Amino acid sequence: MLSCCLAAAALSGPNFVTPLLQSGSVADAQAASRVSLPGWSGDLYSGFFTVDAATASNTYFVFSKALSKRDDAPVLLWLNGGPGASSLLGFYEELGPFGISAAGDIEPRTVNWNMDAHLLALDNPLGTGFSFTHSLDRMATNQTVVGEDLYSALQQFFDLFPELRANEFYATGESYAGKYIPSAAYAIHSHNAKAAPPRRINLRGIAIGDGAFDPPTQLTGFGPLLFSLGLAGGGARPSLADADQAKVYEAYDRKVEKALAKGDTELNGDYFQGTFYANTTGMGGNYFNFAQPPSAGLGDPRPFVREALHVGSVPYAIFNQTVETQLLADWMVGVVPQLQALLDHYRVLIYSGQNDVILGPPGTERAVNKLQWSGSRSYAAAKTEPMYGPSVAGGAADLMGYARRAQGKSSNFTYVLLRGCGHMVPTDQPALGSLEKAQGGANAARSPLRAAGTPSNFLDVGPCGRVAC
Repeated sequence: MLSCCLAAAALSGPNFVTPLLQSGSVADAQAASRVSLPGWSGDLYSGFFTVDAATASNTYFVFSKALSKRDDAPVLLWLNGGPGASSLLGFYEELGPFGISAAGDIEPRTVNWNMDAHLLALDNPLGTGFSFTHSLDRMATNQTVVGEDLYSALQQFFDLFPELRANEFYATGESYAGKYIPSAAYAIHSHNAKAAPPRRINLRGIAIGDGAFDPPTQLTGFGPLLFSLGLAGGGARPSLADADQAKVYEAYDRKVEKALAKGDTELNGDYFQGTFYANTTGMGGNYFNFAQPPSAGLGDPRPFVREALHVGSVPYAIFNQTVETQLLADWMVGVVPQLQALLDHYRVLIYSGQNDVILGPPGTERAVNKLQWSGSRSYAAAKTEPMYGPSVAGGAADLMGYARRAQGKSSNFTYVLLRGCGHMVPTDQPALGSLEKAQGGANAARSPLRAAGTPSNFLDVGPCGRVAC
């Protein structure tokens, strides 16, 4: 991602923050974590949090303080999914304060999630991105391990920046992070109940974008979905009549759940490119946005500035297949119990890109409708309302999507469908902002969430492709 070159001197070693924190040297830890990049003057930090010293297991972080310079701005955690996809992809390519040109120049992002929020990205789980472990057995095989490792890293983050511990904290992410986010938040929720007040994390809410929080429910219904989009039938496989092909897709749905549950890789496009979806739709490996060309997806990362990012010679993997392999048995296990517990205590946003195939609106809406919490009846009775943004060239207000909301006993929930977006909403819809003003508040006017027609002020969205990223 960062292709600009520094002097070819010997690399310094990785920045392991934990020993400095354990010795009480917070100022030294901050100084060691400071990142200096040509062309960027913002407050940027990076390094490693040790989550298990016995196995040399370390979680890599990159952190940018709010560009607004507001000390009490909320702290946002961002996680990419995969499983095994680096969260630096999201930080540098989707929603962070700047991107990197092909020539290696820093390009400040006009619309980002860092404007009035402190933005933290963690490479998660161990083995992802720069995060590493010396023991295969220490890699995550379930969401309990994921949640506990994230909790450990977050506690160390707030030890590194103790002035931010009292700030509102929101956990956000997309795709397979639809499991990571509830897992991390539930770990915080559980530990907060037992922790002394100075050690609590001020969790206020979560946001899941096109996320796999209930795979057994969400990863079904591909037949009707693909037929309704015109991606199946109508000549996709001329040898089969539409009715016969529909039956094939119904059988495919049943096979997907059984195959992934037992670790079969042939139906998983991460392992096997000639999937039934690829062969029948002609879309190749593009599960992310049916409006884009076949095989459109994630680009290759450019080289990092290792010295500046304090990683030494630690290897980097934008996607680590071993991480996914370790979690294969967990693929079809949802985090619904954790999510339902969180719904009764915190602000929750689930959003879907209209054009997503792999985790699109139909499956996610089925899963949302099944959630049981104190606001279930309120949500079942709630109307879906259009969301409008600023007008284009003085014309009518732009229709950005649709929202449905409900209030629980001490929380609120919002489900949003965003028009013209695929699986990676922050890329397709760059003006989707942070979550800190879910109920408005004194600083709402300064929030990157400029309300945009949502009474709950959960997010600010603009028309896909219109706002520069």
